Amino acid sequence: SLVISGVRPSSAGREAIVPPVAISSSFFLMRFLLHQLAQQRRRIYAQYLEDVDKEIHSRRLDFGRTDLIGIAVFTFQINGDGTFSRISLRASSGSPQLDDVARKAIAASSGRVKRPKVLGKLPIFIVQEVRFQYGLR
Repeated sequence: SLVISGVRPSSAGREAIVPPVAISSSFFLMRFLLHQLAQQRRRIYAQYLEDVDKEIHSRRLDFGRTDLIGIAVFTFQINGDGTFSRISLRASSGSPQLDDVARKAIAASSGRVKRPKVLGKLPIFIVQEVRFQYGLR
């Protein structure tokens, strides 16, 4: 066990002596393990979002248009089952054709990337750029 004691300021501006508190080493082990789990979850979350991005970008040219150049920005929700909903154009590329193809690429990617169980079932709200260049796969 570790014993912690000290002095802390009181609300009246005077110091108050903090009584010793015993903290077992299992407390620190639990904090360490929780920290490790949180870091692992963040890595899994970041990898999942990267995989979603790659899936969307891999479908950009599936709709017969290879002549588009620009960036469209969309928002959408990833549901607990990995499907997408509430797909909405946030910033147009300036080309209605590009915006339409980008929307289709997002919709075609819905449910294609398995959502890790560790991320739970709550919706994830995404802001996604969809970039186009001539013939870029």
